[in-house]
Amino acid sequence: MPKTKHPKAVLENERRPLQALHFSMRTNEEQGSNQASVTYRVDAMDNTSLGSHGETMGFAKQMVPPDKELRTASRLFKNSGDAQGDAGLITRQVASNQADKLLGLNVIAEEKYGVDKDGKVIGVSIQADGCNVVGKKGVLQVDCRDPRIQKGLSDLQVIDFINGETDRHAGNIFIDPATGKVTGIDNDLCLPEKQVGGQALDKMVGMPKIMHEDTARRILEADPEKLRAMLSTPPPKNGPKPLSKDAIDGAVNRLKALQTELQSQSGAILVVKSFNDSTHHKAMDDANESYKKQQKTSMSVKAQHEPKSMDEFMKMSEKDRAKIPPSAIDSLDSTPKTSYLATVEMEIAKNKILTGKYVLPEHTNAPTAKRQPDIKLEKELADGYQKMSVPERKTFDKAFERLNKMEEQLDAKRKHLDDPSMTDRFKALYKGKQEVHDQKEQHANDLANQIAQLKGSLIQSARKLNEEIGQDKTFSNETSGTKSSLSSLVSHTSSSQSESQSHSQSKSQSLDSTGHTANGARSEAEETLQNSNAKKSQVDTLGNTSPDPDEHLNVRQMLDHEHGEHPTRPSTRVEVSKDHPPSVRDKTHLEVHHNTKGEIHHSQSQHQ
Repeated sequence: MPKTKHPKAVLENERRPLQALHFSMRTNEEQGSNQASVTYRVDAMDNTSLGSHGETMGFAKQMVPPDKELRTASRLFKNSGDAQGDAGLITRQVASNQADKLLGLNVIAEEKYGVDKDGKVIGVSIQADGCNVVGKKGVLQVDCRDPRIQKGLSDLQVIDFINGETDRHAGNIFIDPATGKVTGIDNDLCLPEKQVGGQALDKMVGMPKIMHEDTARRILEADPEKLRAMLSTPPPKNGPKPLSKDAIDGAVNRLKALQTELQSQSGAILVVKSFNDSTHHKAMDDANESYKKQQKTSMSVKAQHEPKSMDEFMKMSEKDRAKIPPSAIDSLDSTPKTSYLATVEMEIAKNKILTGKYVLPEHTNAPTAKRQPDIKLEKELADGYQKMSVPERKTFDKAFERLNKMEEQLDAKRKHLDDPSMTDRFKALYKGKQEVHDQKEQHANDLANQIAQLKGSLIQSARKLNEEIGQDKTFSNETSGTKSSLSSLVSHTSSSQSESQSHSQSKSQSLDSTGHTANGARSEAEETLQNSNAKKSQVDTLGNTSPDPDEHLNVRQMLDHEHGEHPTRPSTRVEVSKDHPPSVRDKTHLEVHHNTKGEIHHSQSQHQ
């Protein structure tokens, strides 16, 4: 079996361009007739993957785009003459998800550099889950009241605002109705060097008017200079043009503008704890107002049967729909966009009032991207590893080192079964060939089970970290949940290996190499991680008290103290007197540090 890759190797591999040796490339047969870009379908070969989560398919663009796309790209530049050659479109394509990575919203398709068989740099967009709202299949039927879809569309609007995206429409918004996952694809017409105007404004909606509070927190805590550094990463040698200073400055300034607006609390952005029917109504009300204003400035208002609001489009019968004049479609298309949610609802509504050859099929076919399961799990480990503190990584690394050793031992055992040694051949003469083979097979299976349990525990720990980071209360490293994630791994791993080892020993005592392996795994895990179990109980005890901001500080100081690290916060002292008896939290803290005098004091001098 192949060794599990360490998270560091997985993260390093993500930064490298995809090589033609590992993928095939052919014309994309699903490309739309009106699509400006010429795309190619890319498929991974030899059990490899293209995407960091194990995706095996993507779509590529060549470095030199067709004239039609270059003309469109000219809107991004101060001087239209700069939109020559590659126009930096592949650079923009790959850079489009940098703001998404910074904020951790995961609403932009993964974009990577690649090198084709001729050695030319290409841009590869990794396949996303779901389907575009409007495409060759027709119009995707989704319930936009779904809170997950509402949040995804709002988050996509956030990233597109920062990127200065000029070409977002229902054809490049992917939605997976089953999970509510929203993904923006075809992201190269972004990061302009100037203020965009003209027809491009019809597809730009500006700052989102409704935003989830977790997204708002991520924006406020983001470092604009970190975004600048991410966007300044140079493309591969002999590849596309890098982003200009003006393009980078524009993205950084738009992020700052979002931060300023959220800090001002002017009311221009409604920050909500959750999306629901009320937020959907609010978004549609804004779209209705925009539509009504559009009617007042056009001749279509004179049409007798033209709907007065977008809601009417959604509720009309086929008989009433037949009475709607073409001007209604014109009004709908020319209405300034107010949100991506309204854009999606508009397309669904518009298709319901079209007639004849203009009507598109309605469907719910939204496939999930194909993935290599092992690579997907390695990515989950890598994502969790990035969120660990230094002590947590040391704990993880020791467990991971044991995992790799066990995988090597299992490989050796499997090879030994296929090609027995001379000693085993002599044993087979005495005990019987099948009996010896069965014993070795059983030990190999026991070891494989131990590997699966240890690997599963590591993955579960990483998943817990990834989930916690996405929750409201865990946007910093001051929470106790992160630390207890690996602590729970310890008890789970140790007990699982202990049970498996006991089972292995009961099977046979003649071959003790597996026993040593299992005992080594268990004892090393217990030795290395024993303190974490004790620490978990301390964390849990303190974590059940009132949500005082200083509580996380005390927990973190305790954990840092146990790992031999210097605390990074001011000292904490608990005074106990007759007038001020200790609280439950203080008693726990005093007992932990064996301090009966009623003082808790962490200072750097104690560690020196």
